[in-house]
Amino acid sequence: MKITASKRTVEAGRREDIIKQRDEWDAAHAQAEEQQKEEGRRFREAQGAVMGPIQQEIEQGMSKFDRLHTRVNVDTRWGGHNRGETIEVRIQVNEWEKFQDSVSLAWSMDIRVDPEDGSIVKETNSWSGLKATTADQLEDLRQTIAALEYLNSIDWATLLNKTLPNYEDFYKTRVPRDRPNFEQQLQELDLQELVGANKALLCQNWESSGFRGSQVWVQLIRETPSGYTGRVYWGAASEDQAREWLKRAQDNNYATQRIRKTTIKPVNPMTVIDIDEAPAE
Repeated sequence: MKITASKRTVEAGRREDIIKQRDEWDAAHAQAEEQQKEEGRRFREAQGAVMGPIQQEIEQGMSKFDRLHTRVNVDTRWGGHNRGETIEVRIQVNEWEKFQDSVSLAWSMDIRVDPEDGSIVKETNSWSGLKATTADQLEDLRQTIAALEYLNSIDWATLLNKTLPNYEDFYKTRVPRDRPNFEQQLQELDLQELVGANKALLCQNWESSGFRGSQVWVQLIRETPSGYTGRVYWGAASEDQAREWLKRAQDNNYATQRIRKTTIKPVNPMTVIDIDEAPAE
């Protein structure tokens, strides 16, 4: 098949269109990702403005129990479609110090809003056995009891019933995920010039070929919307051997095979040989 000037012009125009579409799609995708990151930052900032003061209040209240090692975490909890997100608090005490001799007990308290009726749910847990045989351990235990009394005295309903920022008010940008395979489209243009041109293309071997080598020579004879009809030479070590076999295949009308377009993966840089070229001396 002879490639005419007009055909080359058409293919060059198609190539420019594909490259333009690819660059525009990638630029729009990158811009949308950056915009969504900024929306996420603003959303987290708005959440922090609501939950930060809650954490600060609890940490300040617990700071008077100077023997207890306290960590406070305030986060959101999905409360169902009727209530949306609610605030949940976890207070961990002595969790990372529970094996120290001066520590009597490691424990935690979780406080959250019940999604069904809006009531406050409080739960306590302990992960270590009680130690209360030394003066330090007894003092630690006394502060634990005082801390629990303090935590149970807090008006949690007032503290936690805050209006949280709405996710949909911040996340407005959709990041496209269905990127067309522009590389495949450009490759098909490259391969169109080889269809019927009595040339062979060096490709990466595909898994279903049954050949164990890493590369194969492919001669493309005809094209269909989804693939090609061609011949494949499995011995990729020598260009002259590939030419010799493909010439013999043409002269003896060896059987052709169907090759899916998605299967062909040319080596980089693209390597093409002319089947009619004389062997190197």
